[in-house]
Amino acid sequence: MGCGHCASICPQQAVSQWTNATEVIPPKTREDLYDTIMANKEGALGKLKLIGKPTIDSMRNEQTGNQEG
Repeated sequence: MGCGHCASICPQQAVSQWTNATEVIPPKTREDLYDTIMANKEGALGKLKLIGKPTIDSMRNEQTGNQEG
């Protein structure tokens, strides 16, 4: 689990805990997590595609008079 309890109570010191070289800070919100996942999944343009699609869809709906919702 990474809590370190087993390492602190091991009488033979057979178990130890180590720290990664880089610290990972979890995203603060669910949306930030999703943005991070999508950016890693689709590359540098992933977030732009994610933001751009609803904007383009909205513009198309306004032009054709379609109202989704």
